Amino acid sequence: MIDFDIKLTRRRVLASILVIGLAAAAAGVGTFALFSDETTSDNSIQAGDLTLDPVSSNFSVTGLYPTESTGMQSISTTYEAGVAANLTVDVSVDDNSNFSQQLDVNTAELNAGGTDIGSFSGGTLADLTGTYENVATLGGGDTITVNANFTLGEDTGNDYQGDSVGITVTFNATQQT
Repeated sequence: MIDFDIKLTRRRVLASILVIGLAAAAAGVGTFALFSDETTSDNSIQAGDLTLDPVSSNFSVTGLYPTESTGMQSISTTYEAGVAANLTVDVSVDDNSNFSQQLDVNTAELNAGGTDIGSFSGGTLADLTGTYENVATLGGGDTITVNANFTLGEDTGNDYQGDSVGITVTFNATQQT
């Protein structure tokens, strides 16, 4: 029989323990895992809109003679937004022959959100032109209406036969600060 005489030294014992420890660590790392999870939130920010709906009606009067009235004419729009806004109204004319000076204003009224904002009478269409700033505070769903009635002046001469005037009413809503 063979006799193995293994001599244990501190160095051999320490090396054996180190080898066993490294083998155990390698085996442990291979079988060890941590759970993890991840979630994402999709967020966005979008600016709102200040919207004035297209004007719902226009007026056109033809064949008007001196002392005749246009009758009450109306134009309106609706403000659609969730934030208060200031209303500015601009009235301009396209008038090469000064025909707007022959149209007397019987009445011109501005209504916003069911409230009478202002009225104008006397004078001519030419006197009515201009920009009227911050005339009302608008809320979502408010309807803005302009009603006007003009009469062709009694002293309108033959020079104006067949003339016309273009009237532009511009509504502007500006968010309040």
